[in-house]
Amino acid sequence: MTEWDACRCRKGHATARGFARCKVRGLAWITGRGDWALVAWCGNPTITLWPTETEAADRGSVLAAARCGRACRGAHQIIHINLNREAYA
Repeated sequence: MTEWDACRCRKGHATARGFARCKVRGLAWITGRGDWALVAWCGNPTITLWPTETEAADRGSVLAAARCGRACRGAHQIIHINLNREAYA
């Protein structure tokens, strides 16, 4: 599992959505709520946010089996967005 706790802008972000939107260049879309991100790096990156690691992993299993689209390369990653540590980075 990867953890993100510092953004390139070095500002404190109030939400995981704001953090992810700033952190990932070329983001196609982001949806959901929570601080566990399932990122599909295939083509333009997409992110779904989940409240727990388990939910993100479950969806990741479905994504791996069904593929995320025509450009899918299987480059999917679960990332924990740690806003508490970002404030001190």
